[in-house]
Amino acid sequence: MSFSGFDDQRVEQVIPNDGFWPNLQLSDFQSEYRLPAEYESEMIVSHILTAIIRTNAQLVRWKALYQPSYPAMQDVPAYSLGDVKVTQINYQRAVFCLAKSLLLQQFATVDRRSAAANPEKEGEATASQFQEYHDHAIADFLGRGRINVEAL
Repeated sequence: MSFSGFDDQRVEQVIPNDGFWPNLQLSDFQSEYRLPAEYESEMIVSHILTAIIRTNAQLVRWKALYQPSYPAMQDVPAYSLGDVKVTQINYQRAVFCLAKSLLLQQFATVDRRSAAANPEKEGEATASQFQEYHDHAIADFLGRGRINVEAL
């Protein structure tokens, strides 16, 4: 049980990916990103899959560069922290932050009682912050700065 009084709702489920990008664990997302207890696991999985699709699309050039020589992202040489490569950390963070952003935008449809209103759970600013975290993780993954400037 958590400090909130809700039972621990973590679900051990593998979220499949395309073979090059790593599979992810639903329980990792649930424990690391502290989702509201009102979310059903099916809804969470659906939004993680959407986040995987969008993240993979952003990294398509990186994949095209390395896939001919390496069968999976984990095989690409990268700096490691212990047994975990930084690319894995940044990839998972990108997907999970985007998934949380998408889920936070859905909170208003999960519980609409005025007594249950919580701007931190359903506020646009919080969802936007997680979108920004996603963007930072993509930039970190690609080894780019977090500020982009484009000529108009």
